[in-house]
Amino acid sequence: MPIGTCYVGISFYRDPLNPRGARCSIAQIFTHTGEGLVLRGGRAKWDVISRSPHLSEETSFQLMTDTLTLYKDQMGRLPVRLVVHKSSRYWEDELVGFKKAADEVEKTDFITILRQGIRFMRSRGKYPPIRGTTIQLGKNNYLLFTKGWIPYHETYAGLRVPTPLGIVEHYGDASREQICKEILALTKMNWNSADFCISEPITLAYAREVGRILAYVPEEVIPRPEYRFYM
Repeated sequence: MPIGTCYVGISFYRDPLNPRGARCSIAQIFTHTGEGLVLRGGRAKWDVISRSPHLSEETSFQLMTDTLTLYKDQMGRLPVRLVVHKSSRYWEDELVGFKKAADEVEKTDFITILRQGIRFMRSRGKYPPIRGTTIQLGKNNYLLFTKGWIPYHETYAGLRVPTPLGIVEHYGDASREQICKEILALTKMNWNSADFCISEPITLAYAREVGRILAYVPEEVIPRPEYRFYM
């Protein structure tokens, strides 16, 4: 991973103690050294139309400010580049809050990664598309196969037809090639698995797993930031 880059996965989990099932945000932070940090954010709003959770400008600003502060405390300086993977599309308020908090960061990339259920079949051969294949659907909207045939192994180790990830939004400086290359690298950093790779980048995969734990941690308790406490 490029030195000085901070990777952040923002996901949401349901509060089991709230009868309305309010969503809470979580930031899973990774340094370029692969060290993982956990940060619990504020409550999210549920959008009935898109059926997805979102943050207000104030909550977004606070979450990203706390994220960068935690990174600085750990690494001794702010990151040169900030890459944010989010599990829902960005509201304008969210982008404003995130960008305001990251005003001192030189480069930023805000990306939405979704599962859209799209599958592709090869017209020849018995294996699925090569891992790393991208399919352009529109500007800043493309599919990425994080699972697929691996030339080095000369096989596909999965049991089912792989579903590519949908990269449906990107606001930032990096090229499509760089964004995809980094996502592929982050699918190979799951130290708790013997698999060659997982289907999602660890930014989002770990955020979802940690969220299942934090759902039962009272709000007045400040969770430990080190990821090793959640493994």
